[in-house]
Amino acid sequence: MKGPFFQLSSKEGLVEDDFVNCRHQDIIESANTDAQRILIIGKPRSGKTTLAKALCAKHELVHVNVDNWIAKLLLKIKDFEENPPEEEEEELEEGQEPKPKVPFFTELEENVKKYLFRGDGPNAFDIERIIMEQINSPEAKTKGYLLDLDSSKKNDETWTMRLRKSEMIGDSEFTNIIELICDDEEIRLRALHMRATEDN
Repeated sequence: MKGPFFQLSSKEGLVEDDFVNCRHQDIIESANTDAQRILIIGKPRSGKTTLAKALCAKHELVHVNVDNWIAKLLLKIKDFEENPPEEEEEELEEGQEPKPKVPFFTELEENVKKYLFRGDGPNAFDIERIIMEQINSPEAKTKGYLLDLDSSKKNDETWTMRLRKSEMIGDSEFTNIIELICDDEEIRLRALHMRATEDN
């Protein structure tokens, strides 16, 4: 009896499995392979985020980055202001309790909003929670992720040190760690070049 019997999604796209070529094997191998968990650290303007974006695009990883999370929050705030959700009156039967309303913003988002409206950034505790939220997302656990962190000091310790002491990454170890080395003078020159480009 000739195939094809199934259509399967593989590395080569949607293909038909005739049980001769057994193209479903790459799906099985992919399912049995641990997702990549990459940490990339470096000073601000060391090229860290540029490299992170390129690696995430190439390997289809989730880019875990505080700025990305804040950018999504700002879009959510804008959407809330431009399209406020309509409150529907719930019809209750006698003795029935009303359902608790689901807030538009999470408790973490409300915390960070307060900092943003004051012109500040989130504190160290909320940054940890932002990172944990992204790392523990179903997409990051399935596809793998790249954590993009500054190696600059905050409260007399680097984020790498905080990472080791906190529960941000849980029991999982990183599959790869990349550190970008860049001296302060080069970073200063890059910052000047960026400012000149923005002014023009």
